[in-house]
Amino acid sequence: MLIRTGTLRYWGETGADHAKLGQHDSAGITLEGAKWLVEQKGAVLVGADTSGTEVGEDPALPGATIPVHEYLLVEQGVHIGEFHYLEDLSRSKVYRFTYVAMTNRLKGTVAGTALRPIAIE
Repeated sequence: MLIRTGTLRYWGETGADHAKLGQHDSAGITLEGAKWLVEQKGAVLVGADTSGTEVGEDPALPGATIPVHEYLLVEQGVHIGEFHYLEDLSRSKVYRFTYVAMTNRLKGTVAGTALRPIAIE
């Protein structure tokens, strides 16, 4: 499940305008939304066009630190995808596709570094 909030339309040519991007980067899902995606819809990957996928602060869990990440990654083993550019898919009204994610093998990096996701219709 990929969620488009529209945040990455503020990315710009190089992603260097962190202030502009940051104004829109708190959008995301709550823990309740994550549970629905996994438990009701069977999601095995949840991603978004934001830096964190989850809402800046979940109104139902004030003060909680990244509860969506903890639930998805630790409790459910569900992958999280961040900074996915979804504008072209949205513009073309593509809602269902095969998702393929490739990474470069770079010594000393973590999984997902330089991720190259591709949507195949």
